[in-house]
Amino acid sequence: MGWLPFALGIAVFAVWATRRAWAIGLWLMTIALGYFDVSAQGAKALRVGVLDVGQGLAVVIRADGRTLVYDTGHGFLDGFSQAEKVLIPFLQTQGVHEIDLMLISHADQDHAGGRAAMVAAMPIHRALGFGGEPCRNGERWRWGDVEFLVINGTGQSEDRRNDNSCALAVTVFGQSVLIPGDVSAMREHDWVAYWREELNAAVLVLPHHGSNTSSSYALLKWVQPDWAIASSGRGNAFGHPSQRVIARLAAVADATVLNTAADGAIEISVDRNRLLTAMGQRHQLLPYWLKLP
Repeated sequence: MGWLPFALGIAVFAVWATRRAWAIGLWLMTIALGYFDVSAQGAKALRVGVLDVGQGLAVVIRADGRTLVYDTGHGFLDGFSQAEKVLIPFLQTQGVHEIDLMLISHADQDHAGGRAAMVAAMPIHRALGFGGEPCRNGERWRWGDVEFLVINGTGQSEDRRNDNSCALAVTVFGQSVLIPGDVSAMREHDWVAYWREELNAAVLVLPHHGSNTSSSYALLKWVQPDWAIASSGRGNAFGHPSQRVIARLAAVADATVLNTAADGAIEISVDRNRLLTAMGQRHQLLPYWLKLP
């Protein structure tokens, strides 16, 4: 089940008690959308979901019948985490009950805070980065038509955690998604010197949630994204994504910017005709409480 059928299913239960006719209409729409969504999933070579986990990051990548989770969102001192609130329920609605690979970019709580909850919730066949094997810069593997490339640090360093983030590039049919973790502009310059054209990507998940200390002109020049995704919390204290970053994107790449704080969870997909689409979960058909600005 995809984003919209799942949300409409919730809406059916919400309005059943007072407006039965509306509920029945929504139920029929949910069935229809669910049918078309399942049919469409079979045609997708790659699906990347940037979940709405507030001020943090959690990405679900599905390809060739397998699932990779990149970061888990924030965890709190009382033990509750965004993994329990958002990530695990999402995986369950998608019929995912085991993880082929979980990659934690670094140890900061807004990226690694749900790791323990994930380990407790379902089998994880391989773990990379914080809490798992050290990431190896340049490691590549394939799931069907999709190639994965690890860039940068081990994800395990306690010194300069952000700049030692384990980053990931995912490519299918010439369309790439680049997920840089929390690297700074200084490390981005190192990437440009080494990786150059391999950094080119249709979709850039903005490093460090769109902080002004990242997304340098140098990186944006080589990535040239069509889409830029900011995973940030509504009203966050850091001003993410920075307006300076938005201006740099407009100047260098003229990218369309989506922000989980405003657009909800964002799904990027590439079909077997090489068409890439990116769309936020919040939609005009959803009830108002699921599409707050």
